[in-house]
Amino acid sequence: AVSMKKGYGSSNVKTSTYLFLDRIKSQGYPGGAWPPSAVNGQVMDYNMDSRVVNDNRYKNLIDDALLDIPTLSISTDLENLFDPDSGIYVNAQFHGEKWERPCSVELIHPDGADGFQIDAGLRIRGGWSRHGDCPKHAFRLFFRGRYGKGKLDYPLFGKEGAGEFDKMDLRTAMNYSWSYYGDPLNIMNRDVFSRDAQGEMGQPYTRSRYYHLVLDGMYWGLYQTQERSEARFAETYFGGSHEDYDVVKTDIGDWWNLYVVEATDGNLDAWKDVWNLCRQGFSSNNNFFRIQGLGSDGKRNPSLPVLVDINNLIDYMLIIFLTGNFDAPVTKFGQNKGPNNFYAIYNRNGLSGFKFFAQDNEHTLLTDERSPGVGIQENRVNISGLSDGYRMTVDDFSKFHPQWLHFRLTSNPEYRMRFADRAYRHLFNKGALTPEANSRRFSGRADEIRLAIIAESARWGDSRSGSPRTRDDDWAPQIRNVVENYFPYRNDIVISQMIDEGLFTPLKTVKISSGGSEILDASMGVQSGYQVTLVNLNPAGSIRYTTDGTDPRAVEGAVSHTALDGANQAEVTVTRTTLLKARIRNGSAWSPLHEILFTVAGESDALKITEIHYHPLDQDTLNDGLFEFLEIKNTGSASIDLSRMSFVNGITYTFPEGSVLPPDAFWVLASDPDRFRLRYGFNATGMYAGRLDNSGERLTLLDAAQDTVMTFRYGDESPWPPEADGAGYSLVPANPDLPGDPANPLLWRRSWETHGSPGRDDIKTGPESGVVPLPVETRLYDGYPNPFNAAATFLFDLESPGPVTVRIFDMRGREIAQLAGGFYSAGRHALRWDAGGNTAGIYVCRMQAGKWAQNRKILLLK
Repeated sequence: AVSMKKGYGSSNVKTSTYLFLDRIKSQGYPGGAWPPSAVNGQVMDYNMDSRVVNDNRYKNLIDDALLDIPTLSISTDLENLFDPDSGIYVNAQFHGEKWERPCSVELIHPDGADGFQIDAGLRIRGGWSRHGDCPKHAFRLFFRGRYGKGKLDYPLFGKEGAGEFDKMDLRTAMNYSWSYYGDPLNIMNRDVFSRDAQGEMGQPYTRSRYYHLVLDGMYWGLYQTQERSEARFAETYFGGSHEDYDVVKTDIGDWWNLYVVEATDGNLDAWKDVWNLCRQGFSSNNNFFRIQGLGSDGKRNPSLPVLVDINNLIDYMLIIFLTGNFDAPVTKFGQNKGPNNFYAIYNRNGLSGFKFFAQDNEHTLLTDERSPGVGIQENRVNISGLSDGYRMTVDDFSKFHPQWLHFRLTSNPEYRMRFADRAYRHLFNKGALTPEANSRRFSGRADEIRLAIIAESARWGDSRSGSPRTRDDDWAPQIRNVVENYFPYRNDIVISQMIDEGLFTPLKTVKISSGGSEILDASMGVQSGYQVTLVNLNPAGSIRYTTDGTDPRAVEGAVSHTALDGANQAEVTVTRTTLLKARIRNGSAWSPLHEILFTVAGESDALKITEIHYHPLDQDTLNDGLFEFLEIKNTGSASIDLSRMSFVNGITYTFPEGSVLPPDAFWVLASDPDRFRLRYGFNATGMYAGRLDNSGERLTLLDAAQDTVMTFRYGDESPWPPEADGAGYSLVPANPDLPGDPANPLLWRRSWETHGSPGRDDIKTGPESGVVPLPVETRLYDGYPNPFNAAATFLFDLESPGPVTVRIFDMRGREIAQLAGGFYSAGRHALRWDAGGNTAGIYVCRMQAGKWAQNRKILLLK
């Protein structure tokens, strides 16, 4: 709808969709401008299959299936979809902004919860699925200023992800789907399993949710949102500006050169640097260190960029191996000669290295042979040593992909040891890739669509089969097949493959237990004095372990000077937070690393946030949040192990393993390390993702066991120091060690210096030094809290010493209480009003200093 009036411009178009279940269940060819048959070879299919809708198993569930998950409704002119010359649905093979069409997008929650409506750009997404004989295409949404709002401001993934988006994919099953192949293996859960696994392994990943899709009023089946791992995604989750990032992915290429790498953001320069190191090889440590930004001594060299996040690469490859993925990041359909289905993101600040993202992982989790795959025995660990036509080779940069990088790195013993360590972390104990974890994660996603899949069956189950594919006959048996016949056996198969390739070892690692019970957790909270037993389960070799967070194995296989000899059994008493690392050494062979973080209760109490620069100078032309920082301090007398602690609200940051903060030391996190160094002349300790909210927000720090270390909300309005909100100052404690509840605004002030004082206590020297700076004007602040139940606090600033009265009045003008009446020094003062037996209502606090007076209202609740 649009409102119009002669002589005036028209209003913006407003779109609102109303869906009727009975109409959806009986959906057929709608007539009108909808094409009745194929256009440009694009197959059209509209009908809901009455054999499913009226099936005795589903006729009482079909309504529930359509209401089980939210619906996305896309509305656009039909010619934008089906015009033979310009319609994107019937010209799906074309890419780019030229093939983007305006549309309206609505999120409709079946329970009536708030969704959204936004105008956006619509494109077709996908590779092979763009063929016209695929009747159900996937889409991509772009939120641009020319359509209306420049971003979608809505938490699509709740607390799991970001709250605003520039673009979003709407995926659907293509391979092993009912709509394209009529394939009985359809589960609509293969790709998302890999991406969810990447997240549970502690790596960045793209998030998803399931939806029904309605296209111009026609039910179009089951879809799934997915974040696009591109530069804006990186800006959101890694910080900095999107202009700082390179994004490398696979493009389908041209018929004479299929599947080549391209940069969708930034350029390929850094990826070519990685390629050049690959060509030189990694048999010596020089290049292995260099690709990590390390010098020849194995320590960080700030003059060298970090080119690859090695742990991320290994975790990515573990997912490829475990799922038997034969179409990413190199494709078996092309005899393992070309790349496919990978994204890699690089920040040109050179601090973090390329990170790799699971993408389009559909050719996975197969128990039986499906050409060119061989099912549960699929071996993607060793495809470089094959003697047949499927031997992996890369001879040209345009074909360079992460698995070739991994293969070249395997010539280095340090990389192979690191690979074994990561494999042990994830495939054993309570790791993210154990059979139990895999089954839980996979089944959880399946349960999300167990009802909704009935509607998908009615819409697309008959697309390529005489009788429709259904939930109970097809989908549910395949879910059980993966859970019962793949996950219980696949881990042992992959471990055997890795042992054959020298990426794992049959040497058992250290068993760690307490009180006779084996400890399978990677971290746990304990009391001081906790007893731990280390045991060697091998017939030979001995235990080497450390309690300071260092590796007992040194570079090139020597015993670290920090390692303790545990012989065949050792006892360890945990008296402080301890990162225990242990291995078995047998001759020159080492077992994988077994590590457990023991967090001692109460030890982190001395950890405080001591500076928040949430709103740098507004007039700073380089601002946009890029000069933000947050500082924490160890205010205690003993070192605090920060390993695996994490900020999870406000900003996102996980402290690296081995992070120890000595007494009176600081850890400074910046939103942009380059600009931080430019302004303050030294390097921040780390970089967080996200932004500190200029209006105030909750900050939450968790320990390694995911227990809360601290959580509080800072504010930008009185009684919080308003000068920290855009005037150039930071928020600092009045007492440098911040005793008391950090949520109390009376314990905070603005910094002495413009831009704050990161990395040190904010203390002014000289004759005017003091805890609270002298105010620039006399002022009465709002009462806190407001409203309040029993007692409230009022702050006032006094520019120069003199007499002050502060009184409380009710709304009839009657004086209720006098809080101050006398001579006060210049500075800030706090007054408490105990409301006692006063009735609920609005009261006025009045401050008078000479001829100056000011009133503040406050609400008393009972």
